[in-house]
Amino acid sequence: MAIIYRKEGAIEGIASWASIKTPNTNFKEHYYTIDLAISPEEAEDFASRGVKIKTKDSKGKDLEGPTIVIKRNVTKIDGTPTKVPVLIDENKQPTDVKIGNGSRVKVHYEEMKGVGERSKNPYHIIDLKGVMILNLVEPEATTQADGSIFFEDGDF
Repeated sequence: MAIIYRKEGAIEGIASWASIKTPNTNFKEHYYTIDLAISPEEAEDFASRGVKIKTKDSKGKDLEGPTIVIKRNVTKIDGTPTKVPVLIDENKQPTDVKIGNGSRVKVHYEEMKGVGERSKNPYHIIDLKGVMILNLVEPEATTQADGSIFFEDGDF
């Protein structure tokens, strides 16, 4: 990979659809992922570098604020597993809790832009390195008609 731009940082925001210790497997490609609602100023900064900013969910409902998606592939291009992102609590202690929508978090990320050496295709990655939970909102569970539990948000 020929990297043109690289930045490592941390950003605070409101989490939704977080899959940090267990990857999201609902789609063809599996990811560790978090949607992060951030300030308009931070969103403008990310947008200026070509990062897609979401303002509505898949049903057209307004999100908590301008939102970016930060993710990490479960496997590398060669098929070997990637490291699972770090998840810590506000005391910097490792945890494996599920992060519910509305939780306040700080996300450690690495942003890279470049062109693939072999494919010559441009790429722009925001790699999820870790999450610190600042204010946890427990995922809400509901009981379905058959008595089973269905999580409405959290780690899927």
